[in-house]
Amino acid sequence: MIEIEIQADEEPRALAELIASAVHGQPADDAGVTLAGKQIRDEQERDEIARGSWTDMATVDFAKLDEEWEAYVKAKY
Repeated sequence: MIEIEIQADEEPRALAELIASAVHGQPADDAGVTLAGKQIRDEQERDEIARGSWTDMATVDFAKLDEEWEAYVKAKY
């Protein structure tokens, strides 16, 4: 996770430039904003690669889960 602090003296343009740089790769007037946007994109890409595909995730077998729950309830009560 990257933490970024923007000191813009109540100028919303700095935040807009950072968002545009991070989302679209658009260069900003301030090189620091462009660098921060690149860091955000790089971090996001690393996270997406590490996370893997949703098709690789384990699934839940609700029929089995229901059977186990019923057995638990019967044994407990």
